[in-house]
Amino acid sequence: MRKLIVITSSLYIRNYIETSAFSEIKDKDTFIICSKDISNKDSIVNYGNFAGEFGVSKIKEALFNFITLLLMYSNREINKGFYFYFKIRNTTIYFPSLRLKRKANDWCSNTFCQFFIIHILEFIRPFFQPVKLLKFSLIVMIDFYAMNKLQYFLLFFPQPPRIFCRKLFEK
Repeated sequence: MRKLIVITSSLYIRNYIETSAFSEIKDKDTFIICSKDISNKDSIVNYGNFAGEFGVSKIKEALFNFITLLLMYSNREINKGFYFYFKIRNTTIYFPSLRLKRKANDWCSNTFCQFFIIHILEFIRPFFQPVKLLKFSLIVMIDFYAMNKLQYFLLFFPQPPRIFCRKLFEK
């Protein structure tokens, strides 16, 4: 039986290839492919039966990230770690800027004026990143109007490893 191992991150090399975790399933019918953006490909090439590498276009990667965030947002009640993940990814929306406080201290000495300036600048700060703001707004709208089942229709793009699967497993 032919097997295909897909490596998409350097962490997988460290955790699986270098620790020989695949030694139980590795034989002459086990093939390995990796993505083009991995830095240390030498250990994969020397591992045996290296079939090649594949690339992912930026559009497909952005679409995959969008669908992942949409699924995470639609299941946010189930996974409480989503809020932490989302706050870390969108720091301009959630966390106040310390640099703005220092600049407001430099601009004026009045405490009320500093407070007013900081709050205005904190309010408009997400608008300086329109792509993130648009993506977040779109995700919230899709979830609000219960259109979050549409992400399954967006998955019609072919996945990169299928090309190698066809070549390796054709008879």
